[in-house]
Amino acid sequence: MWFYTRFGWEVSWVILGIATLMISVPLHHCGLRSPLRDLDAPKRTASIDWPELQGKARKCGMLWMVVSFLFSGCLIGAVMTLWVTNVQDLGHSAALAAIAGAVIGPFKTVGRFLEMVLSRNMYPMVIYILAIELMLAGFVTLLVVGFTIPGIMLAATLYGMGDGIKTIARGTLPLTPFGQRGYGARLGWISFPSMA
Repeated sequence: MWFYTRFGWEVSWVILGIATLMISVPLHHCGLRSPLRDLDAPKRTASIDWPELQGKARKCGMLWMVVSFLFSGCLIGAVMTLWVTNVQDLGHSAALAAIAGAVIGPFKTVGRFLEMVLSRNMYPMVIYILAIELMLAGFVTLLVVGFTIPGIMLAATLYGMGDGIKTIARGTLPLTPFGQRGYGARLGWISFPSMA
């Protein structure tokens, strides 16, 4: 904000870009310099070996995962874009709408913490479904409790927790049915339709 008030937005973007190049790029270079692990080497630590999809089921699973991520991403984008406007349209003040929107962010962090604590031995699909159910519970809360202050705050809390868990589950879920090999490229193909 200081850069913006002092130099304007154009210069601020240039300063932040240069800072990224001078700070982030060297840190990534130093951190990622170590040799790559051989995926065929035996694992040193015991881990849960979830079965991978094979053949036609693998292609079908990839398609449905892309479709799921695409539609849930559109839903999340729509909710976050329209949240403040919709709360105001329901007759609440702009301040309450902003506060209700601000509740979502901290509860994303709470959701990520719960995911870290609870998901050690849980099948990743269960975690992903839990995230979607929490987000849905936020909408159901609005229908049951109503568009009152407690209803809006509780809905924002549940939705935020679900969104936080979903962010983590979205990255780990493709490992379960498809395995580690080609993971980066697979994430790229999964995220391409959503970004488009």
